[in-house]
Amino acid sequence: MEVVNLGPNLTRDEIQNCKEGLYSAFAEHDSIELDLTSVDELDVSFLQLLVLTKRYADQNNKNIKIGKNCSINFLLAVENSGFSDLLTWVYKAS
Repeated sequence: MEVVNLGPNLTRDEIQNCKEGLYSAFAEHDSIELDLTSVDELDVSFLQLLVLTKRYADQNNKNIKIGKNCSINFLLAVENSGFSDLLTWVYKAS
């Protein structure tokens, strides 16, 4: 499993770079784990990207998981934005 480190800024301005990094990792690996421990700032565009990336993984027989040690900023953003259903797959391989 390839670990992909993301952060510290995961906002609209950085979303294209995040997307390219995630899809590049999937081009080389069937399973990736996202390391979100260094996330300082994020917005809903990143959470939307996570949902789309999960869908891509499912459609292409790939696996994605989010490491257990997420930053508090990530966890708060998930809770406060209505994306709390992400937490059902955050800690396990899909």
